[in-house]
Amino acid sequence: MAISHALPLLLLLFFLPALSAINFKYCNESGYDYGIVSRVEISPNPVRPEDDDSPSFMVFGTASKASKTISDGAVQVAVSLKSEDNRRIILTTYDLCDDLLACPIEPGKNFVLNISEVIYSPRYEKEGLFSVTLLDDSGESDDIEEESVTRMCVDFYLPTVASTFVSSA
Repeated sequence: MAISHALPLLLLLFFLPALSAINFKYCNESGYDYGIVSRVEISPNPVRPEDDDSPSFMVFGTASKASKTISDGAVQVAVSLKSEDNRRIILTTYDLCDDLLACPIEPGKNFVLNISEVIYSPRYEKEGLFSVTLLDDSGESDDIEEESVTRMCVDFYLPTVASTFVSSA
């Protein structure tokens, strides 16, 4: 009898991480040679405009075995607004090592980009396509955005209360 009560709990624990995962696509539509993104999670899920907390993103991926180590890079979070001709607004740029403690990202290894306190506005709810871009500082410049290479990028919409409870009527 104890096993019959434990089975649903075990199944819940197994599928619980997937409940906060969301649909995403690669920014370039076809993927990147650097590696793959396996899932994107957002917390809270769904995002409620009245919440005081900014959403947090977690991007899970694996660098390909043939890729190079990224030991100096950044992660850029941006939003594109449909109503303004897909104008792309860079919300913030995190240092991969100092802010996210996610480096180095080594060939063939899994990585997690844990991005907290993302700037959020209720107008992003209906029209904002978010992107998270992994940048590799390939040059000698102190400005990461000046001489950086995009290694990976994903786009996604925030799951919101409004999109969760859409009526079919």
